[in-house]
Amino acid sequence: MHLAMAIFWLIVGVGILLWPFLHPEGGRLEIGNTGVSFAWFAFALGVYNFIRWLLWRAHYRQRELEAALRAAERPRRQSDEYHPEFDFSDKPPESR
Repeated sequence: MHLAMAIFWLIVGVGILLWPFLHPEGGRLEIGNTGVSFAWFAFALGVYNFIRWLLWRAHYRQRELEAALRAAERPRRQSDEYHPEFDFSDKPPESR
């Protein structure tokens, strides 16, 4: 979702930058009377969403790695348990 929003805002930013060239009578789309184009705001939102996507992806991969490590440890714990029925040593059986 974040990647889709990043792409959307980047497309909007490019569209805002191209607007005066495609419609010269429309003028520039500026933030108030500052002379700063709305395109920079759209680019900032695109970069923000791209960074959020990167961080989410890194977090998701870290969770998958931790789950895989936990799953790899489970069989070793179970194999370390002692089962008297599988003890084939020369010790006499315990009397009950």
